[in-house]
Amino acid sequence: MGGGYITTLLLLVCISGLIYLLVRRPRSRRSHLPPGPAPLPFLGNALQLKAEGLVNSLRELRDKYGPVFTVHLGPRRVVVLWGYEAVKEALECRADEFSGRGKLAAFEELVQGFGLLFANGERWRQLRRFSLATLQDAGPGKQSVEEQIQEEAQRLVEEFRKTKGSPFDPTFFLSRSASSVICSIVFGQRFDYTDKSFLDFLAKTNQVFVRLSSTWGQLYEMFSCVMRFLPGAHKQIFRDLEDINSFILERIKANQASLDRDNPRDFIDCFLLQMEKEILNPATEFHLRNLVLTAFNLFFVGTETVSSTLRYGLLILLKHPAVEEKMTQEIDRVIGRSRMPAVEDRSRMPYTDAVIHEIQRFSDVIPMNLPHALTRDTHFRGYAIPKQRRFNANEAFMPFSTGKRICLGQELARMELFIFLTAVLQNFTLEPPVPPRDIDLTPRRGGFAHVPPCYQLCALWPGFTFPLILLTACLLFLLWRGHQAGRRSLPPGPCPLPLLGNLPQLPEYPKVTSASPLQLRDKYGPVFTIYLGSQRAVVLWGYEAVKEALVDQAEEFGGREGLALVERTSKGNGLFFSNGETWRQLRRFALTTLRNFGMGKRSIEERIQEEIQYLLEEFRKTEGILALVFSKNWDGPTWVMNCLPLSHDSRLPGIPTSFFLCCYSSWGVAQGKF
Repeated sequence: MGGGYITTLLLLVCISGLIYLLVRRPRSRRSHLPPGPAPLPFLGNALQLKAEGLVNSLRELRDKYGPVFTVHLGPRRVVVLWGYEAVKEALECRADEFSGRGKLAAFEELVQGFGLLFANGERWRQLRRFSLATLQDAGPGKQSVEEQIQEEAQRLVEEFRKTKGSPFDPTFFLSRSASSVICSIVFGQRFDYTDKSFLDFLAKTNQVFVRLSSTWGQLYEMFSCVMRFLPGAHKQIFRDLEDINSFILERIKANQASLDRDNPRDFIDCFLLQMEKEILNPATEFHLRNLVLTAFNLFFVGTETVSSTLRYGLLILLKHPAVEEKMTQEIDRVIGRSRMPAVEDRSRMPYTDAVIHEIQRFSDVIPMNLPHALTRDTHFRGYAIPKQRRFNANEAFMPFSTGKRICLGQELARMELFIFLTAVLQNFTLEPPVPPRDIDLTPRRGGFAHVPPCYQLCALWPGFTFPLILLTACLLFLLWRGHQAGRRSLPPGPCPLPLLGNLPQLPEYPKVTSASPLQLRDKYGPVFTIYLGSQRAVVLWGYEAVKEALVDQAEEFGGREGLALVERTSKGNGLFFSNGETWRQLRRFALTTLRNFGMGKRSIEERIQEEIQYLLEEFRKTEGILALVFSKNWDGPTWVMNCLPLSHDSRLPGIPTSFFLCCYSSWGVAQGKF
């Protein structure tokens, strides 16, 4: 019993001593570091920080300790620079000391200091110099890449148009567009939006971005020495990174197999050629591993940052429709609707440019930037910070960072943000499915990155809808006024509507019959005016009115109005639809000729009797079975039957389509079975 007690006591003493040493050692090291909250052994300041609200937690520490302070993310010590002045002083004024790259635990197992984004020293300098030169030659800042962005923006507009105004989530629409641009630069081709391998690659990239900012991702960042041995959602990050790495490796192998040394197609080809040039250099940084990871760095940063900013931008515009309206007005004034936006338009669109800057500032997609590290021991604002000490720079408005580690794709990103956003607003009015006041702009994740919340939007008819409606309304009003002015000296009748006339007021509309005007006669008398669509007609009803017009005033009422159904073929010719001297000559000739050929004589009566006999014979052949008789007095169908086949598609006067053409003949050729 006594031995057990002594053993327990010794164990407690050892644990207490270990804790004391852990607490004492950080304090001794912290004596010359910037101030900050006291850390717990191993946990550091983890209990004082919110994993998914890390930026807000650090902001509270900034308020307490100033713009330069120390915080412990688990056992990892980090110096935080907060605000424009502190960041500018470190990354620009003292760029050499602060140009190192700190580690991100989630990527460390894969990259291990290779690739452009996480390299240091001479490796980083060589890769950055090569990448800048290659991307400039490939086109960023030049017309060729601008044209690629414009083409991709047009495809994005087409994808939006396919939604037909229905609510949809724009996440993958924007990701596919942004990634297609960077794919054309890195891989030499864009992938089809339906390519399964590409969509899987894109989905995994997006999931890595989201999971890095999750609770599991932040816990791994703080306690990677322990978390790497524990199960959890953070393990999926590593699996996705391996799949992404494999996809890029396949693309590199495809480029190697088809490499044209005289005509490099993309970034990968240029890197492969550089590898061949330095194949005898044992210290070269141009090898396969750096190529794979640099290609991944360019794709990851070039896709997720741009697409996330665009997603946040559209969400902000849904929340503030007045801002969207002002941007649309500026787009209409400077660009119009007939061409795609161009980079040169940006200098003439200060409001749109300012909104894009505000979107970048508000969204703050990578709030703490990628971690930096010191290249040598240095003193900063009176504090001694040792070499390789990791620090996070939190900028006021430096969306692409600053100093030697400034984003090398910033010009490409600026072009994409401007052209994509203006192209969408040029072609659509964005509407939320919920009231704007109910839209929440809080990030879905708030650790490594600010991940926009999930939302839906409706891409509706372009911004000129309202002017078009207004113009149509004015036109209808003028037509109505014209009808009203012309009716003053005409017989009475119902008040017409623009274009429709009196059609909706007719009894039994839309099935118009001979009985339809009967009620109008009872109301307005035997002479009244009616509008059949855009056609005005005066109706004479009853024997007295018709006799007075057609007999007593025969000269005035002797004209013939064309029927719209036959007007296109007759064009005022022929006996039936001619007028004036043409009609008088044709009628005089026709009467004379018909008389000479027996009209009014016995011979014509005999012909009629003979034809009746043929008709009776045809009836008799049916033997009591129902039959349709169409003139036939010799073998085979007549020419009339050949010209007018009876089928379910036949359209004869009196049916709705024919009636419509009569009412709106001035509209010319329209779609329909006339």
